[in-house]
Amino acid sequence: RAVEQLREQTGDQAYRFIAVRLPYQVQQDEADAQASLATIRADEEQTVNIGPSVKALAEQLEALEGLEPAKSDFVIGNIKARIRMVAQYAIAGARGGLV
Repeated sequence: RAVEQLREQTGDQAYRFIAVRLPYQVQQDEADAQASLATIRADEEQTVNIGPSVKALAEQLEALEGLEPAKSDFVIGNIKARIRMVAQYAIAGARGGLV
């Protein structure tokens, strides 16, 4: 574990490993997500449901109106990825961390 090694090398216990869960609405594999969290043993866990943010942005995009379902799903998938990135960087920025 990189954070544990960093603490040992520097003698600074302030370094933290924050696990961030970023589900979209209801997470169908919630049990798997919880098992993963138990395995990685982060110092802290944060969950940000990206559903409301994705929905709010999609509602403002006139370009999505009238798209074929496959194209709309593709665009929404990209929005989800970018919102997840924004959430991770926001948490890191607020905590003085790295992504």
